[in-house]
Amino acid sequence: MSGYILQAITLEKLFLKIPILRIAVSYGTGVLAAAYIKPENSLFFLSAGILFLVLILLNIRYRFSFEGIFGALTSILFFLLGIAFFNQHNQPPALFENGQFSAVVLEKPEEKPNSYKTVLKLNSFIKGDSIFQANEKILAYFGKNSHAEDLVPGSVILFKEDPRIVTNNGNPYEFDYPKYLNRQKIYRQLYLADEKWKPTNITVNSPVIMAEKLREKLLTIYRQQNLGKNETAILSALTLGYKRGLDPETKRVFSSAGAMHVLAVSGLHVGIIFGMFVLIFGFLKKTKKGSILFVVFSIIMLWSYALLTGLSPSVLRAATMFSLVSIATSLNRRANIYNTLATSAFILLLLNPNNLFEVGFQLSYSAVFGIVFLQPKLEKLWKVKNRIIHYFWVLMTVSIAAQIATFPFTSYYFNQFPTYFLLTNVVIIPAVFVLIILGVLLLLLSGVPYLSTGLAFVIKEVIGNLFALLQWIENLPHSVFKIPFSVSQSISLLLAFLFCFAFIEFRRARQLKYAFLLFSVVMLLSASQKFWQYQQKELIIFNNRDNLTLQLIKGRQNYIITQFPIDSSAYTRQMTQNVTTQKNLHQSVFLEYGTLFEDKHLLLKNNFICFEDKIIQIGLTKNGPQELTPDILVLNSYFIPEEYQIDAETSVITTRNIHPQNTFIHSLPAMGAFRIQWQ
Repeated sequence: MSGYILQAITLEKLFLKIPILRIAVSYGTGVLAAAYIKPENSLFFLSAGILFLVLILLNIRYRFSFEGIFGALTSILFFLLGIAFFNQHNQPPALFENGQFSAVVLEKPEEKPNSYKTVLKLNSFIKGDSIFQANEKILAYFGKNSHAEDLVPGSVILFKEDPRIVTNNGNPYEFDYPKYLNRQKIYRQLYLADEKWKPTNITVNSPVIMAEKLREKLLTIYRQQNLGKNETAILSALTLGYKRGLDPETKRVFSSAGAMHVLAVSGLHVGIIFGMFVLIFGFLKKTKKGSILFVVFSIIMLWSYALLTGLSPSVLRAATMFSLVSIATSLNRRANIYNTLATSAFILLLLNPNNLFEVGFQLSYSAVFGIVFLQPKLEKLWKVKNRIIHYFWVLMTVSIAAQIATFPFTSYYFNQFPTYFLLTNVVIIPAVFVLIILGVLLLLLSGVPYLSTGLAFVIKEVIGNLFALLQWIENLPHSVFKIPFSVSQSISLLLAFLFCFAFIEFRRARQLKYAFLLFSVVMLLSASQKFWQYQQKELIIFNNRDNLTLQLIKGRQNYIITQFPIDSSAYTRQMTQNVTTQKNLHQSVFLEYGTLFEDKHLLLKNNFICFEDKIIQIGLTKNGPQELTPDILVLNSYFIPEEYQIDAETSVITTRNIHPQNTFIHSLPAMGAFRIQWQ
């Protein structure tokens, strides 16, 4: 019992040292509860109001007598507020249909292979003689032959097509795109063919739209410098947070080498921009009035840059923290970095509770916490007198600290670990520092003929050599270590790390015991996962309209059978790779149905597949033994033969969108992928 009391006292001391931490943690826990438990909103608003009154009365009547109770009630209050704010923020808008829409273009349409993609904001809806105010963001795709490429942020268009609710394809382990969009308050999407929409002469302006227009102008400057397509895309991501130009190959190289974090504008980028600002305007801090002007200008600069780069969670965190530090410095107050970190998180969650579920938010805050908490302790392990060696040692400890703190998140979201991240970061961080400065100079001096050409040449060479180095690192043996962690494994690992950090700080033996216990849980879960992997037998027929795809799994062996070559569709490759990674399978054997293949697990002949006692027939034509009755029949047809409508021994899978009455008939578009497991 005394151990638990000591833990409570330790926690209370931590909250006294970092007062905003109690509020941020309680509020964040409330947001999580609202997202996954989904309690009633009105009840928690009422409870929060009553609790707030109780807190005020307690504070007035017993100011110092019940500090523990007051702290607990404060935690409950902000927990309830977290629930209330999340529910309020995620109220879906009114969804209008069967009329004419007026919408504002929020982003410059992005060119796709068969369309242009952008986000629209519906501002009005006309039905008959009535006009309704609309307030909904939708995902829009325009036909390739339309004039969508001429649209700019702020353009107003008219259309009558009804948006449809965004849905997934229902394939296993796929990215939950509807949930991702819902967190951004986008619930519907639509495709507008050439004749289905028309532009207007109206233009709308807002701070976000103006920032998007300015970013487009700056991107145009980069594009005019003959840097090369890949170099322009990388520079645009580094300096302006524009990642749409990055091709899959570039993303893969950066990810495998452990450098993907630099392509998202974060504290590193904001810190460099802020450092340039201090270098130019630092003289203002010499006087009291000048110091106030410096803080005002620095905050305006920070948030203008955040707006320009798209207001991602990582840049919001950095801008908020730098703003708080600037204000504290101007007031001659030494800011507690943990309090600043917790304050910035609380502010961002107060403005948008959905930030908590953004991968960038989680990685950004965990990385900064790791750097602040672990890096000084790692640096002290080796006292280095040489300044150059010391610089690289500090760089390495920063990388190690950030990697440790973010590992529970990266292992779950990306299922891989970049083995040579230290080598990458020693090179990439100085290179990013140089490139951001050169990129800003190129934007400022683009009108100076020879100087801009020289800058562009240097930037092109630096990026080209940097990318070649990252490709070399990616091609080193075992450059990526696959880690297919489940949610339970990642949460257990995160808690184990937190108890380890608590032990480092407070030196309580119980904290170390809990950490070892949780590490044991991770090991047991991994062992259990591996055991079941070798027992599994599974057939998956994916919902993929462009390329009929089957994946057959026996233990860790797996076969992928497609109608067309696997590389004919990037979606087909990604769809099957999700399963291979999550189930930790061996390299897939790729086959096309209609060909002949045989081994100890699989026989593929004509349109018949025999796999581990299951017979699968594709199409109605029997190109095999007539006496064979398939266990599974796959059809590309709305028509289901009568004998199969009453024969429950054969499961019928159709690639057409129908709503069957029988449980043994499965429509892939309507019901998602078909999966069957057996022993």
